Amino acid sequence: MKGCNKFCSYCIVPKVRGTEICRPVENIIMDIKSSSRVLEFTLLGQSVNHYHYKNIDFCKLLYMISKIVPKKKKIKFLTCYPKHTIYPLLKIIANVSSISKYLHIPPQSGSNEILKKMNRGYTREEYLDLVRSAYRQVPNLCISGDIIVGFPSESTKDFEESIKLISEVKYSSLFVAKYSPRPFTTSYTYYNQILPESIKYARYNYILKLQHKIQMIENQKLLFHVLRGFVFEVCNNEPNCLDMIMLVKTENEKVIFIFDKVDILGLHVLVKVTKVNSSKIFGKVIKIY
Repeated sequence: MKGCNKFCSYCIVPKVRGTEICRPVENIIMDIKSSSRVLEFTLLGQSVNHYHYKNIDFCKLLYMISKIVPKKKKIKFLTCYPKHTIYPLLKIIANVSSISKYLHIPPQSGSNEILKKMNRGYTREEYLDLVRSAYRQVPNLCISGDIIVGFPSESTKDFEESIKLISEVKYSSLFVAKYSPRPFTTSYTYYNQILPESIKYARYNYILKLQHKIQMIENQKLLFHVLRGFVFEVCNNEPNCLDMIMLVKTENEKVIFIFDKVDILGLHVLVKVTKVNSSKIFGKVIKIY
């Protein structure tokens, strides 16, 4: 699907890409059936869970696709708006093995005041209820998100609310942006409430450090665990390395770096995690299947 119907006050997408246009179901199915060598299918949309074509909503579309994608191949999707069929969607994610146990659900802010000014259409409480429900219903789920710091009039209290939300959700990855005004958006008219760049920069760095700490703690929990995944990329561009570098993707979109002399691209493997840091996970293959 293309475009967006949300008109968030900071976002230019509806102006430059128009409102939502959903591809016909039969075209999507045709793409998948004609891509026999593809290992992973990604459904893309600004608010992908708002997909609707004739009588097919996103949950029905996902269920239809899962019936034609081989079990050893993966289905993922992004980005999810924190409303629109998220709760029924969780059941499908939990019960269909080929669907990634991963959700990209951007909060953008943890402050109700800022969320209202952003025209996001939900509260922090509603967002956190959704996240808690998702973690309960989908074992081993990973959630990623987007956050904007320094939105016009964002106070210290507003910023602290974002910190609390991030600390509770424990995102597997978080994309952080400093607010920048875009012509033709509603927030562009908030020019008299723009925060100094120094404040935006400080808040941006604080969130990055917090997220690195969260990722380090979460990655350390994986040490010496055995994870299931498939090899989706091989690169051997390290000049002093005799082994190839291979990337393994797990069912919840974790990426594990492995080193081996044998190219096993596309194969499913069991990997034992041997080393981690805040941004990378390393391991060794203990079984190919």
